Amino acid sequence: MKDKTDQIIKASINVFVKKGYISATTKEIADKAKVAEVTLYRKFGTKQNLFEESVKSITLNKFSSILDFNDEISTRDFFKQLLDNRLNVVSKNIKVVRMLISESLSGNLPTELRFTHVIFENVSYAIKRYFETKKINVDYQAYSKIIGGILLGYAILPNEKHYHSMNKLEKEEYLDKYLQIII
Repeated sequence: MKDKTDQIIKASINVFVKKGYISATTKEIADKAKVAEVTLYRKFGTKQNLFEESVKSITLNKFSSILDFNDEISTRDFFKQLLDNRLNVVSKNIKVVRMLISESLSGNLPTELRFTHVIFENVSYAIKRYFETKKINVDYQAYSKIIGGILLGYAILPNEKHYHSMNKLEKEEYLDKYLQIII
């Protein structure tokens, strides 16, 4: 049974990314998943439930990873690692990110599943943990908003090249521009 559920979620993500929540149909999703449409309703009840479960799957698998860091790392290197990690994730999943932003703005997602919320919480947690280990009192939410803004800007504004496709030097130059603002 789990395989069918995974199959349906994978197909729904594909259809929702292409068409968005409003335009996607359960018939299209069922066809893509190679299951009967009634199976979708039996497993998820409604299209909204399927959409929310699909988004949960995306956010848990792609955007909610714990950001690990070495306690001895400098503040600049911490932010560099943080930005590099999150930009790689956003860059590799740009179509999904754009769909999540669009659906968040359209009000089709509960707050805890909105892309901005997921990114902000994840980044805030890492920044708070870092500064707590250093025993430095900072407004970690302000830093989180700055980094969240950088990530959202990357996702919605045109980019000449995907971050994950850049070479090491290009990434260094890209990160340095933002690190000058953050530090």
